[in-house]
Amino acid sequence: MGQSNHDRSSFVVRADTPPMLAEIAGAFSHVCEPGDVVLLAGELGAGKTQFVKGVAAALGVTQTVTSPTFTLVQIYETESLTLLHADVYRLESPSALADLDLAELVEEGAVAFVEWGDHAVSAFRQDYCRIQLDADPDVDPTDDGVSPRTLSFSFVGRSWMSRASIVAQQLEKWIVAT
Repeated sequence: MGQSNHDRSSFVVRADTPPMLAEIAGAFSHVCEPGDVVLLAGELGAGKTQFVKGVAAALGVTQTVTSPTFTLVQIYETESLTLLHADVYRLESPSALADLDLAELVEEGAVAFVEWGDHAVSAFRQDYCRIQLDADPDVDPTDDGVSPRTLSFSFVGRSWMSRASIVAQQLEKWIVAT
């Protein structure tokens, strides 16, 4: 028997508008568990912070979620978990990353969303979800300058690989490629 449509270790979803990006992020938030690491990648303005805002809203964060570009780490408490939002773009060395104690916070049960996450892979155990956000190059921006976004999801490690099909089910209506 062939594989189910949900047996995916990577896939691409598309968000045509910022509210749709928030909806996708909210749907994704339902599979997050204490100790998870989500590495966000993409150019400036790709929607990394907007994605985290959507996750935070879905999890019930009431504070204003802002980019941690200058503070490096923002921590938001919810009823169900601790949301850690980090931006490691400005860090110049692995020791500077280690000084943030991100791995320790994750081990204590926080869910970490790390912008410029490709710079942080070495700080975490090899178990993470990576989301690459890109403006869709095949579509012209709308009149207000907003381009659709593609989000490429990939999974590394036992915990995320075991939930990849659940993530695909949650995001099924937005999947455009596998």
